[in-house]
Amino acid sequence: MLPEKKHITNKTHQQKSKFVTVIHPEITAITTIEENSDRAKSEALRDREFLISWLFLIGSLIFFFDGLIELTEGISIHVFLHLPASVMFVVGSVLFMPTDKNN
Repeated sequence: MLPEKKHITNKTHQQKSKFVTVIHPEITAITTIEENSDRAKSEALRDREFLISWLFLIGSLIFFFDGLIELTEGISIHVFLHLPASVMFVVGSVLFMPTDKNN
């Protein structure tokens, strides 16, 4: 939130500056608390998304390794469906990993 600006009518001050910044400490303190609360919420949400994405990626990797183990047991139509599905699942999980964007 921008501080209020007050017009100066004194002619000697008009040459230097037309506006003076008036700061209200109570408004500044309230916005700071609200900003900190919003920042904490966004960090918690980002941490939650990061954890969920990693758990999803780990699950998809387990699905992929299950397909590889199934391939060692023998070749069947089920293996040819299981392996490509698990590879696409892993790739999709990697693509949905959150990136670290500095706001």
